[in-house]
Amino acid sequence: MADVFISNSDHLSVIYRRAFKYHGPIWKCGYPKNDMLVQNNHEEGMKARKDLGIPSDQKMLLYAPTWRLRFTQEHHIDMNVYDLDIQRL
Repeated sequence: MADVFISNSDHLSVIYRRAFKYHGPIWKCGYPKNDMLVQNNHEEGMKARKDLGIPSDQKMLLYAPTWRLRFTQEHHIDMNVYDLDIQRL
């Protein structure tokens, strides 16, 4: 039910074909949900800093864990690894 998939790697393309039984074209050209994080667009970066109140002379770190609650239940994953001391970090 898709005309084309967008992928960011050969690895992800293989997963798409297997997981969705997809045999159509796959364009390896990026990943829409996070492309703006790696494009190094100065204007967008400055806008984000302004919106978040982060001075331009401070470094930023994006911490974006991807575990979901269902994984902890199905695979017994210990979520304590995500209990970070943000101030210490």
